[in-house]
Amino acid sequence: MINLQAQNVGRGYRQLEKEDYLDARDKFRDDLQEAPDNPAANFGMALVYWFQDSPVKDIVEVWKYASNTRNNLNKLTTDDAEEVNEYFMESGFRRTSRSVKKKIKLTIEDMQAAFIKHIRQENDLELVYRVIDEFPDFKYYDNVIHIRNQLEFRKYEKQNTLAGYLEFIEKFPDAAQIQKAKNYRNELAYQEAEKINTLEAYEGYMKKFPDAKDYSKALKKRNALAYQKAENINTIDAFENFISSYPKALEVSEAQKKLKKLYYERAKNIKTLQAYNDFIKRYPEGEYYIDIFNLKTLDLGNKFVSDNTLPFQNVDWSRGFDNRNKNDIACDLSLSNEEDYVLAGLSQQEDSAIWYDAWIIKLNHDGKMIWNTMAGNKLNDTIIDVEIDNENNILALGYTDIGLDSNALRGWMFKLNEEGKKVWNRNLGDWKVNDMTTTSDNDIIIGGYVKDDSLNHHYKILTLDDDGSRLWEREYKSIGEVNGLLSTDEGNIIVAGSHWLFSMDDKGYIQWETFLEDNDSITHAACNQTNIFLAGRGINNPVTYSYSISGVKKWRNTLDTREEIIYIKSIQANNDAVKMVVSTLSKPLLLTMNNNGMVVNKSELPINAPLSGIANINNSFLYQFSDEDIYLVKTK
Repeated sequence: MINLQAQNVGRGYRQLEKEDYLDARDKFRDDLQEAPDNPAANFGMALVYWFQDSPVKDIVEVWKYASNTRNNLNKLTTDDAEEVNEYFMESGFRRTSRSVKKKIKLTIEDMQAAFIKHIRQENDLELVYRVIDEFPDFKYYDNVIHIRNQLEFRKYEKQNTLAGYLEFIEKFPDAAQIQKAKNYRNELAYQEAEKINTLEAYEGYMKKFPDAKDYSKALKKRNALAYQKAENINTIDAFENFISSYPKALEVSEAQKKLKKLYYERAKNIKTLQAYNDFIKRYPEGEYYIDIFNLKTLDLGNKFVSDNTLPFQNVDWSRGFDNRNKNDIACDLSLSNEEDYVLAGLSQQEDSAIWYDAWIIKLNHDGKMIWNTMAGNKLNDTIIDVEIDNENNILALGYTDIGLDSNALRGWMFKLNEEGKKVWNRNLGDWKVNDMTTTSDNDIIIGGYVKDDSLNHHYKILTLDDDGSRLWEREYKSIGEVNGLLSTDEGNIIVAGSHWLFSMDDKGYIQWETFLEDNDSITHAACNQTNIFLAGRGINNPVTYSYSISGVKKWRNTLDTREEIIYIKSIQANNDAVKMVVSTLSKPLLLTMNNNGMVVNKSELPINAPLSGIANINNSFLYQFSDEDIYLVKTK
C-alpha cells in the first residue's frame, strides 16, 4: 500500500513537472480517495490550484488543501517526502538545501498570504462567509471577520435605512463600524421622529437613543410640543404638569408667567380669601401679587366693618392686612409728603410661633398697598413708632432681642428709602426708647429714659443725623420719661415728659419749659397747628392738658367718663377735635374732645378688635385696629 501511495503521489508530481495540471489533479484526487489525510497528495492538489497558469486556478481550493497539508504534515512519509523534494528540485520551485517539510511550510505560508490578499482584494461577501465557515483555524480569521463586517456595513450603508442599521447592530455587535452604524441609526431615527413630529415620537427617540448627538434637538422639540400642548389647554393643571414634567425646558419661564396669570385670574374671578391666600403664598411679589393682595385687603376690610359695630357713620374705606396667614399686630401709621401712608406692624415669623419681625407697608391714599417689606433678626422684634422724613424716607423705631434672657432687649432703628430698600440699621443700646420725631434737616430725635443704680428713670434724648450717626445726646437728672416728641412748623421740638414739658431747638437748647402738677404723669402727646395736647394719669382719674405752641398753659381737665379708665392707649388731634382711645374695665372707648378739653362724644369700640392707634390724615382720622390681622378704617 505504501508503495502504491508513493507511486500514485509520484505520478501526480510527474504531471506537475510537465505542467499538466488537469492530469495531475486527477492523479492526486485518486491518491486522496485512498488516503484523504495524505499530506503529499493534499500539497500536490494545492499546487494544482495554485499556479498562475493552471486552468483550474482557485485560491480557495489552494487553501483547502494547503490547510489539510499543514494539519497532517507530521504524517509525511519518507517516500512521499522524496517525491515532493524531487519535484522541488526538478521544477526549480523551492530549489534550496532546506528540508522538504520546511519547503512545504514556506510554500503554505506563501499560499496563506496570497489567500488573505485575495480575500481583501475581491470584496466578495460569499467568499468571506465561505472562509469563515470552512476555515475557522485560518491564521487571518479575525481579519476575515473584520472584512466581513466591513463588507456587510457597506451593504447596509448603501441601503441607508433605519431597519438596516438596526439589523447590522444586532448581527455584528463587535464590528469596528458599530459606532458609525449607531450614528447613522440615530440620525435616521431622529429624522423619522422629526417627520412624525409628535410628543410621543420624540420621547420614544430619546428613550431609545439617549446618547445620540441629536438628543438635545429632540429634547428641545419635545419640550416645545409639550409647552404648545399646555398652552392649547391653557389651564392651571396643564401648565403645572408641564413645569413639573419638564423642569429644565426653555419654555418653563414662559409657562410660569402664564401659570401666574391663570392663578391671578382665578383669584380675581373667585374672589375668596382662600383664592387670594393661595395666590399670595405662591407669588409673594410682583405686580399681580400687589393686585391680589389689595383685593384681599379690601375683602378683609369690608368683612371687618360688617362683622364689627364701629362708632363711625362716615367710613371712606376700610382695609385688612394679613401676611402669610400668620398673626399680625398693628404698631403705628404715618403720612408722607405725597399723601401716601406707611403702616408699621409686626408679623409672625414664618417658621416660628413666638417670634415677630417688623412689617412695613406703604399704601396709597385709598389704602392700596404699593409695596411691603420685612425687617428684623431671628429673635423677636418690636416697632413702637414710624416716621417719614422730608425726603420720604421711612424711619422705624423699636426694640430687638439680641438674646433669650431678659436683659437682651436693645433699642433698634432702621431706615428705608421710599421704595422700601434698606438704607441703614442701628442698634441704639441698652435704654428704653419711647418716641421719635424728625427735624426739617432730617435729623432724628429719639426720646425715652435710662435707669440709675436705684432703678429710677431719667429723661434721655438722642439725636442722629440722616445717616444714622450720633450727633448728640442728653441724660437729665430729673426723674421721668420722655413719652412724646412733636415737631412744630417753626422747626422746634416739643418734648413731653412724665412731669416736664419743654421746647428745644435742634441742638437741644431749651427755649421754654414748664412742669406739670406733681401727682400727674403724662404718657401721650399730640398737637395741631396751634395747641399741644397731653394725656396721662392723675391721682384718681386720667388728666388732659392743653398748651399753646409757645408753652402757655390753657387748661387741665380731669377725664371723667363715669367709667373706670385703666389706661390711655393713644391720642391724636386735628384742628377741630382731639381723639383719644382709652381702656376701661368693661370695654374700650373712643373719646372725642373739643379744643377746650370737653368730651363731646363717647363711643364704644369692638372688644375683639382693639383700636391700637389713630392718625390725623389731612384733618380726617384713620383708625388702626389689630386682631390677628391689621385693619385700617378711614373716615371722611
